[in-house]
Amino acid sequence: MKTTKKHFELFKKECKYWIDKLELSNYDVRYKWEELDHFDEAQSKVKYNYTVVLYLDTDWEEEVNNKEVKEAAKHEIVHLLLSRLTLNAEARFISRSEIDEAIEEVVRKLTRIIK
Repeated sequence: MKTTKKHFELFKKECKYWIDKLELSNYDVRYKWEELDHFDEAQSKVKYNYTVVLYLDTDWEEEVNNKEVKEAAKHEIVHLLLSRLTLNAEARFISRSEIDEAIEEVVRKLTRIIK
């Protein structure tokens, strides 16, 4: 099923909501609405320089509705929340202090938002 321009606008709006909620405004966020090679409805690609591209697939295998688009946006922003940990885990040379700092960043953010 094809996503529409309205789905893409909703995806961007929902991503922005979760970026603000999870205090991730230090990222340079870009959005793309295009066909993805994988079976994902959405995808995120994060760079070390705090640039992220958030993708919404133009063609979903399942029916597209607003609830699913919102869930896809939230899912990708949680990946963004964990991206520093992910990038550190993929690094060949990383210090224990860098890992601890990345973990503490996530813990502090979650502590502030979890009620």
